[in-house]
Amino acid sequence: MRLEEPHRSLIATTLGLPSMTSFNLMYCELPSGVIDIHYLLLHATALKSLTIACEDTSQGSVDFSTLEQANQWACLEELMLDVSSLQYFMEWALHPRNCVLDLRGLRGLEITNIGDPTRISKLLVTLGATLERVRLYAGYWGDTEAYLDFSLCRQLCSLDINLAFAAYLPRPPLPPWLANCLQTIPPTTSLCRVIIRMAILVDEDNRTSYPPYLDALRSAFHGKSQHFGDIYVLRIIDCGQKCEHKTICGAVSSLAECIFMLC
Repeated sequence: MRLEEPHRSLIATTLGLPSMTSFNLMYCELPSGVIDIHYLLLHATALKSLTIACEDTSQGSVDFSTLEQANQWACLEELMLDVSSLQYFMEWALHPRNCVLDLRGLRGLEITNIGDPTRISKLLVTLGATLERVRLYAGYWGDTEAYLDFSLCRQLCSLDINLAFAAYLPRPPLPPWLANCLQTIPPTTSLCRVIIRMAILVDEDNRTSYPPYLDALRSAFHGKSQHFGDIYVLRIIDCGQKCEHKTICGAVSSLAECIFMLC
């Protein structure tokens, strides 16, 4: 379904109500891309939570200077975003004058289908001071050392990195960029929960091997915090008929809770 008039104006008017604190925009085409999002949220001053998972079908670039400025910005606390087809959203969201969202108090961030970690890293550096919960789903992270920078995420409590559906994962060693991501987490963080979901291959005889990720994780988190306890590793093997859950290793001094979900 394409987002067109009169539906666009109707949604924009509804979002201007003081009772509208949450908005999910999903499974539709945006013919004007980020301009449509800007128009919808122009008067959504009460908005606290925003989810966008749409297809951007716009053509050409965006001149942010032509966008109408909001009299009052929406102070978001939760942002869920599918970036696979949203052109210029990051540039718009971080624009100092023409974005209608105030992300300086953002506490929860969920981003799916990440293909360019550099753009997401810029977002983390800019907004990381208030982030408490981060969930990231990689769409494609090839053989690269580009990584996410969590160095300013000092309030981070929960981190979930899902690589289960990534198009490519080096095997068997831990991807260099993932270890680099973990090493940027500041030692003063209140982080108590880390979940890393990665894919493994199971052959026809239901045989699989467990790569040596624990040593790399222990090294990445060495000396980060005295509050880190054990690592609990959970392997989930999909044999085509059922899933088998096995605890592989425990009592490795590093994290309060670090779960590898190997799907």
